[in-house]
Amino acid sequence: MSEKETPNGFDTSQCKAWRAEYSALATRSRNEAEDARFKELTKLVRECDEYNASCEAFVNEAAYFSIN
Repeated sequence: MSEKETPNGFDTSQCKAWRAEYSALATRSRNEAEDARFKELTKLVRECDEYNASCEAFVNEAAYFSIN
């Protein structure tokens, strides 16, 4: 599967780093500081998801207009 076919195919390098940190924290017990960071990362990853959705919508619309 190519990167464009993955759900996060439009991620920036920063989004990829946040997702990796989020995944690492999600899979283990966290102390208070890590829990605060996990909550922050949850918000940031959601913003990345919104960015990805916007990029996908833009690409799909551009493809639609290029064939019509």
